[in-house]
Amino acid sequence: MFDRSSSHSGGEEHEIADNGHAAPFNPSTEIVLLIAEVVREGQESGELDRNISPATVKRAIFGALDELALGWLLGDRRAALKKTAAEVAEWLVRGLLPADGGTS
Repeated sequence: MFDRSSSHSGGEEHEIADNGHAAPFNPSTEIVLLIAEVVREGQESGELDRNISPATVKRAIFGALDELALGWLLGDRRAALKKTAAEVAEWLVRGLLPADGGTS
């Protein structure tokens, strides 16, 4: 597995493999780390529900978008990918809001 660790004084984070070496750059990994960071920041500001795990959210969002893209590539490319992605983004974000509408 990978552990997140800060390796520079600027707080830049890198993936570190079990063997202690830096893992090669992987855009997919970078995306899921970014999603988790955005969720954490939203939780800290009270804009997102604090009871939702950023680790679960990052996998769910990435998986949903990956599946949409794969389905579009392997299937009917006439489907409105932008419209479908917007719909998924809307319900994903709405589902992350606190029960009180964002004032917790």
